[in-house]
Amino acid sequence: MAEYEFTTIEFDAWGPHKGNDGGFRLRWTCEGTGFGETTFVRMKDGTIRCDNETMGSEFIKALMDSFIENYVQMDWVVKDGKMVYTR
Repeated sequence: MAEYEFTTIEFDAWGPHKGNDGGFRLRWTCEGTGFGETTFVRMKDGTIRCDNETMGSEFIKALMDSFIENYVQMDWVVKDGKMVYTR
């Protein structure tokens, strides 16, 4: 996987409305790439759509990885080889 350096990632989400059952958006800035947003939407038929603004799956995977590593507080983490509840 290529190296991507995300300098900002902003998250927002919404519930069901109009033609979908809700979703979330990540607005990002990435060194050497620029800026944009990636949107995941659950459609009424149950499929999940990703508006990736022409960025490939490798980029989207790196975005999600960076988001989880840098912005998400996990309820469970591995510490000293054991799962530990963090709340």
